[in-house]
Amino acid sequence: MTISAKLRLISFIVSIFVFIVIVLAALEAYKERSAILEAQSLNTLSQKLSFVIHETQKERGMSAGFLGSKGAKFGDKLPSQREATAQKYKELQEYLAEADMTNFGTELQDELKGFDEEMGKIESIRSSVSAQSIAQKDAISYYTKMNEKILSIVSM
Repeated sequence: MTISAKLRLISFIVSIFVFIVIVLAALEAYKERSAILEAQSLNTLSQKLSFVIHETQKERGMSAGFLGSKGAKFGDKLPSQREATAQKYKELQEYLAEADMTNFGTELQDELKGFDEEMGKIESIRSSVSAQSIAQKDAISYYTKMNEKILSIVSM
């Protein structure tokens, strides 16, 4: 084998090795980027859920105060608090509609579905609170159960 052929063979082997190293590095960078994007999505989800729970906690307290005072307290503040809760929930729903749910896994998706079902009952609870046709402990229990669902999602 001539020196020129040996040099070409060595150059070819080195080129293949460099190519393999570049491909492996690119794959690793892609995996890291995917992990970062997933973490960002989960962080945003957690933040949106935290905003919802903050508002539902305030609504729970005002509802309890309204029922406990037979409508004498919080009647003027409760409607605006309900709107604040609804706004934060709407923002969460908009985020979930845009998010790639496959990144969240089936267990998290199931928990979110359960939370959504619980939130579907809120208008009925609100009507009962406004009409004072629900026991204070039942209203508080509803909000507590819903907030527990949110906390279980955030802790996943």
